[in-house]
Amino acid sequence: MPAANDSTTEALWFDVLTPRNFTDLERLLGPDGGDRGCWCRWWRHEPDEYDALTPQQRQRASAQSAGSTMSGVLAYDAADPVGWCAIGPGSESLPRRGGSRAWAPIDDRDVWSITCFFVSQGERGHGVARFLLRSAIDTAVRAGAQVIEAYPRDTRGDVLPDRSMYFGSLGMFLDAGFTEVARKMDAFPVVRLQVAARP
Repeated sequence: MPAANDSTTEALWFDVLTPRNFTDLERLLGPDGGDRGCWCRWWRHEPDEYDALTPQQRQRASAQSAGSTMSGVLAYDAADPVGWCAIGPGSESLPRRGGSRAWAPIDDRDVWSITCFFVSQGERGHGVARFLLRSAIDTAVRAGAQVIEAYPRDTRGDVLPDRSMYFGSLGMFLDAGFTEVARKMDAFPVVRLQVAARP
């Protein structure tokens, strides 16, 4: 599925995660499942439940829910998966939000949440995360989303380790038109984008 490109990502294309292409997400995340065996499950479980799962159990859970509660987009360079962005209806797929001091819902609006980015090491710093963000927005809009919410990291100009930036950077979201709507923890604002669903 093509997406709008810029000069740094003109060769990239994206596809929505389904059971059919889940093996591409496995290839991208590698044997470690991204970061410390997460397999993009951290948001999708209460903290105690997440900690009780082995990396292999998290991998199986993601495979079983690919395309449903495990939603997102994969970026490709030719046939190679080079990036992942998790996005989906927040109230349905992100139990961790409910009890979180930083990310608990701020109102009763039905939001889609962008929660995670992962870019292959050799592709970092080349615009892949921004391409994924545009692709995720496009996917959510086509699915009927009206409000897209995210929980980026405010680096305040510091250079942080890659493993600290899976939220995405605040600047990247602001550049895409998001607006800060809450900040319950200093480094983690809540941002939103109001969009018009496409017919």
